Amino acid sequence: MPGIVGIISEGHTERNKQYINTMLNCMTHEWFYTTGTYTNEKIGLYTGWVCHENSFSDCMPIFNETKDIVLFFSGENFIDRAVVTKL
Repeated sequence: MPGIVGIISEGHTERNKQYINTMLNCMTHEWFYTTGTYTNEKIGLYTGWVCHENSFSDCMPIFNETKDIVLFFSGENFIDRAVVTKL
């Protein structure tokens, strides 16, 4: 089932990565789902996502131009594709 999982925690890097993978495995029920993970050990962020292939969410994570802001999005956004491409 598509969605986002995450842990915010100091330390325990390998354990947190294992927990994220365990959560993702529980959500990946169909062969056509895609998954991914993102880890930022400096701030203690461990996240993962499951989405439908080629959906709006199938481009995670999304960074701004300077890569100091990151967005994780679950669901659909019905904005015009030309706007998304421009962004």
